[in-house]
Amino acid sequence: MEGTNFTRKLQVVIVIDQKVQKNLKVREMALKDVQNVADTLNVNLTQIDFDRLDFGETTALDTFYNADVALVDVTVQQQQPSLCYHIGVRESMNQSYNILMTYIAPDSEYHIIDALKKTHAHLPMIVYMKFPESSTLQSYDRNMNPCCKHDMDDDSKFKSPNKVTFKSRLKSSLKSVQIEASNGLMLSNEASSAHSREKFLSDLRKAREITDVNETNDFLDKMRCRLDNPDVLSVDTVHQLMISYRDNQNYNGMISLVEDLSRIEDCTLVDTQVIRYQYAFALAR
Repeated sequence: MEGTNFTRKLQVVIVIDQKVQKNLKVREMALKDVQNVADTLNVNLTQIDFDRLDFGETTALDTFYNADVALVDVTVQQQQPSLCYHIGVRESMNQSYNILMTYIAPDSEYHIIDALKKTHAHLPMIVYMKFPESSTLQSYDRNMNPCCKHDMDDDSKFKSPNKVTFKSRLKSSLKSVQIEASNGLMLSNEASSAHSREKFLSDLRKAREITDVNETNDFLDKMRCRLDNPDVLSVDTVHQLMISYRDNQNYNGMISLVEDLSRIEDCTLVDTQVIRYQYAFALAR
């Protein structure tokens, strides 16, 4: 890293479709640029397949929800509702570093992009474009991120100082997160609690290595007792425990966990969307 030392590498996850044929080559270029930036900044980058995330595959959810930064490409319109839901889950877990990416093509439906920006006005959005005049993807700097068609129709803006390469725009955003991390503004404000939660999640992953159903349930019940520690109890730890119960088809465990937490005064995490969804899922089984 340029000029800064970090106790650990930033964990970055990217969800970008590599299957839908429309504009696939441009998205492939974008992914290559993201990997290049990650290598330059010395951060750990993990790519998650949209289908795995959308299906709710345990490892995909775990990786996405616990990453320091989520880069989410919303170019494919049909994927937007699911992606926005999962971003909302991250936010409910106080994972606030989420960056939207989208390709703007000449035939883009700009009203859809505008609607997306309004829905997630609090999130940074990095647009990328491919012009015949350039072999690299282009973007706008932080002070100009238009999503209106007339902005794209003005060829004179191609040489505007507001135009930057996609790589430089992304690098600027990720470096800002790194600086905040190094100054202790991310996760470190509650270092002890964060460590306790990370240890819980790390131990919880061991359940996937157990093949016997009864043994797995016993292990999960012991993990559940650790939620009595206020430093461990959080949306992400409860959600991951529910996912583990779900993978073991222990729906009663999911239900009783939520109902027990509901009896705790001022325990609002059971009212979060992601917990309510898993609870409803278990009740329907």
